Amino acid sequence: MSYKDEITQDIAEVMTDLQVQPILFIGSGISQRYFNAPSWKGLMKKLVEMCPELSNKRFAFYEQQFREGNDTDYTQMASSFVEAYSNWAWGSTDPSITPFPDELFEDNAQKQDYIKFIV
Repeated sequence: MSYKDEITQDIAEVMTDLQVQPILFIGSGISQRYFNAPSWKGLMKKLVEMCPELSNKRFAFYEQQFREGNDTDYTQMASSFVEAYSNWAWGSTDPSITPFPDELFEDNAQKQDYIKFIV
């Protein structure tokens, strides 16, 4: 039996014995390569361009705000955009031009739902 076959059999036995399903951890490279998903930076740039509450400043401004050393914390940047997206959604005087569906304006919707809808 080859090493690959032996490992495959071991994994199958563990899954059967423990009655569990495997959890696969897939890096961002697979989503970027096969699904054309943007990088964190690309996604943040797109979110800035789309939101009138954010697009009055160049993307470099937001990168500076969330840069520490040589690294930019894009997850913190995304969290900071929640307020801007909520303001954009609720600030529109003409509901026909908002990109957000009606259910996001119900009392059970969360503030972060607007940015989630866009993503």
